[in-house]
Amino acid sequence: MASLRNYTAALLVLIVGASIVPKAFLDQSASKQVAQAADINPLSAQKSALTATSVPVRKSAQKIGRKTLPAYAVLASTDQPPSPENTNRLNRAAASEVRWIGMEEALAANEKKRDKKPIFIDLYTDWCGWCKRMDATTFQDPVLVQYLNERYHCVKFNAETHGPFTYFGQVLALPSTSRPTHPFALMVGAQGGSIGYPTVAILDSDNKKLTTLPGYQTAQALEPLLVYYAEGYYKEFDYATFKGMYAPKSGQ
Repeated sequence: MASLRNYTAALLVLIVGASIVPKAFLDQSASKQVAQAADINPLSAQKSALTATSVPVRKSAQKIGRKTLPAYAVLASTDQPPSPENTNRLNRAAASEVRWIGMEEALAANEKKRDKKPIFIDLYTDWCGWCKRMDATTFQDPVLVQYLNERYHCVKFNAETHGPFTYFGQVLALPSTSRPTHPFALMVGAQGGSIGYPTVAILDSDNKKLTTLPGYQTAQALEPLLVYYAEGYYKEFDYATFKGMYAPKSGQ
């Protein structure tokens, strides 16, 4: 009887053991297979690891990928590109001031073919109130400023303090009087033998006088004159005809 019981117990142990040991054995075998696969094909193992940690790894990959892109590609991939409004504001800021140069520099620039432009001259004096007002209003208009900078050499010429310089082989200098007027200012800006301030004068790209306009000028009044001479319309139309056809863009 005891032998039967012992046999039965031994049989139960064998049955239970058979159901447990294979499972453990299979788990170990699977682990070995994964390890062997990793040894044989590292990319497969890496892919398995990426799958197991997909979200954080994608974020890391994006960061690494962006660092390897060229600068322009990184900027192009930003979520907030510069708006047209911001771009226009930057353009207006860049063209907020007339680039004034000296008369000598403008004459020298026109000696180089690549730099030849008509010359716009603002004739002024230190005591002229309307000259200061023109600086504060007309020469602050963004449309006018941009056009002047693109199409002209722009010169500010103090008619009572400017030093001597050579113009078409002639040395022009201030006379020794109590209130001197530079002979160049009279040459390009006087009307009827006298000159008032402010006065603007325009020379062509060969430095020859084209026109003189005395008195304070608004941006809208000055713009047609600038276009008329810079773009050669004076060769085809009289100014009154051109001004009647032209719609100023400044002062808006």
